[in-house]
Amino acid sequence: MNKHPELSINLNAISKNWLSLNTISNKNVETGAVLKANAYGLGAKVVAPHLWKAGVKSFFAASLEEAIELRECLPKKSEIYYFSGFFYSDIKEIRAFRLTPILNTTEQIKAFSENLSEHPVAIHADVGINRLGLSRSELVDMKPSLDCLKITLMLGHLSSADDIFAPETTCQLMEFRKVSSVFPKIKKSLSATGGVLLGSDFHFQLTRPGIGLYGGLPFKKTLPVVTLKLPILQTKVLQKNVGVGYNHMYKTPSRKTIAIVAAGYADGLFRNLSNKGALYSGKHRCPIVGRVSMDLMTVDISSLTQIPKCLDVLCEEQTIDDLAHVCNTIGYEVLTSLGSRYKRTYLGEET
Repeated sequence: MNKHPELSINLNAISKNWLSLNTISNKNVETGAVLKANAYGLGAKVVAPHLWKAGVKSFFAASLEEAIELRECLPKKSEIYYFSGFFYSDIKEIRAFRLTPILNTTEQIKAFSENLSEHPVAIHADVGINRLGLSRSELVDMKPSLDCLKITLMLGHLSSADDIFAPETTCQLMEFRKVSSVFPKIKKSLSATGGVLLGSDFHFQLTRPGIGLYGGLPFKKTLPVVTLKLPILQTKVLQKNVGVGYNHMYKTPSRKTIAIVAAGYADGLFRNLSNKGALYSGKHRCPIVGRVSMDLMTVDISSLTQIPKCLDVLCEEQTIDDLAHVCNTIGYEVLTSLGSRYKRTYLGEET
């Protein structure tokens, strides 16, 4: 075991998850991939080329900077979109790296028309999530300007796609169809992972899964992608009624063997795991005891017959969503919080 925490990323599992999501749609529907936030914290420069080889042609980033990073590791034939919109300072990079900004406001449409009207662009329709994007009335008002642009894609985004009973989902689908009718010749995309799972009515011409690629819900058939192992730095045998860690949040109820492991909240292991979460040695659950600190956690390994070299945070017994449930958050936050201090290894990477 390495002396540093080790985050293993299974690239083949990512590809298989993409292929599974791709088969849910009809053959005439393209399946793209979202690689925001450094491929959800797993390393865009490694993940993106692997997905290209699996068959992905359209990639989505959050910002111009993320899009440039993707272009530097992907073939020129790939399509790279970014969500943050168009700004005058982007002009040089958009041309140089052949990137496609997604326009979100009437001001961006006007500015793009004046400076890059010959360049491909995408449009974001806000169908009810009330984040980025233009309303249907704004799009109708701007139609003369939009008709002069090379629009390659129109996007919408569902607010509650992970909840099949959410009443707003049907309303947002109807709104996107109304917008689509105003721009019938433009390729459309409404669905991320959750929308893909809602069925063909939500697929249009392009889907753009994200979390489902990386082992997270709501895609229940997703393959696990990450494992995270923490080395044990030291063990202590403590007698009854001995305090452990900051403020002695935990006191031993009996004689205990405590392992001190190398990771903490600076590595994305949240403080609310204190006295609540667990690590694993194989199938054996080992409770986190005491307060999670910046670089260390203390774990009760009294139930183990042998002291292991490491303990697992993410593994077969504890997925990203299992850990998220304990932390009262979501798998997205678990993944994107995994810190830079982990030694990352990639399974399935060509050497």
